[in-house]
Amino acid sequence: MSPWQMEELCSVPELKAEGKVMNHCVAGYAHRCKQGHSAIFSLRRYETHADGQTDLKSYATLEVRVLSRKIVQIQAYHNRPVNGVVMSMIRQWATAHQLM
Repeated sequence: MSPWQMEELCSVPELKAEGKVMNHCVAGYAHRCKQGHSAIFSLRRYETHADGQTDLKSYATLEVRVLSRKIVQIQAYHNRPVNGVVMSMIRQWATAHQLM
């Protein structure tokens, strides 16, 4: 199993939690999701701590326009650009799901 995981955020609480963790306003996109215009995804990676506990850490939040299947936004923490490793994971996922 890959340590990386792409998860669709399907509820307002999930969007709010992502916005809090990533320090950006993704929760404001809930209306676009409810109307079926956008889908929001979080690229996460399993992190193992010194004490042996594992959790998922968010590295990027993506907005995908549903009808065009186009990624229109990719934001890292505090709306910063993603790094090369994260972008590579996003490209692999987008290719596998036939997104532009």
